[in-house]
Amino acid sequence: RIQASTEQRQQVRAIVQDAVQDLLQVKEQHQAQHQAWVEALSQETIDRQALDRLRTTEAQLADTAIQRVVNAVADVAESLTPAQRTALLDLTARWRH
Repeated sequence: RIQASTEQRQQVRAIVQDAVQDLLQVKEQHQAQHQAWVEALSQETIDRQALDRLRTTEAQLADTAIQRVVNAVADVAESLTPAQRTALLDLTARWRH
C-alpha cells in the first residue's frame, strides 16, 4: 500500500475517473466500429477500401486509448513523490508474476 496524503488520493482518484470516462467514449466508438465491420463484411461484394478505412479508424482508436492511459499514468506519477512511485512500482511488480 502506498502512503499517500488525502490530497494525493483525491488527485489520483480524479485522474483515474477522468481517464475512465475518456476510455469509455473510445470503447463506445469501438463498439460502433464493430457494427460497421459486420455490415462491410456482410455485403455481396467485399469493399477492400472500406475495410482499410475501418482498419485505420480502429488503429486510431487504439492509439487514442493508449495515449490516454499513458497520460493518466504520467499524471498519477507526477502527483506522487519519487519514493511513492518506487513503492507503487514494487507493488505492481507482484501483479506480473
